[in-house]
Amino acid sequence: MKIESGYYKIKLRGRSLDDQYHYLRVFYQNKIKYLQLSNGIPQEASSYEEALLSSYELVKQITHHHPIEVRNAIITISWQDEDGDPFQLKTRNIHALRRVFELFPRLAKALHVEMKKSKDKK
Repeated sequence: MKIESGYYKIKLRGRSLDDQYHYLRVFYQNKIKYLQLSNGIPQEASSYEEALLSSYELVKQITHHHPIEVRNAIITISWQDEDGDPFQLKTRNIHALRRVFELFPRLAKALHVEMKKSKDKK
């Protein structure tokens, strides 16, 4: 089976403990077919497509007529400090995430986030 160009919702086959869903992007560039799993690095389909199809199940194709609906989105940032202690912050929108970076400038710097400087009020 060959996968056509487009976006797909996929999940691991079988009764695995990891039943997390992923997005699959299938596209052509310079006449070469590529597969990209979630936000990973695109891989040439010729060496990857059979293995992917044997490990994952195509749940549905995502189209303009059948777009995804996002509910309960959470942005999670995890890191370790200089002592090796783990931290995790969760936010539900980009405004709260921006506020996290304002409150924790070292975190913003570590993630290479450029914060706009606010104008001084007089």
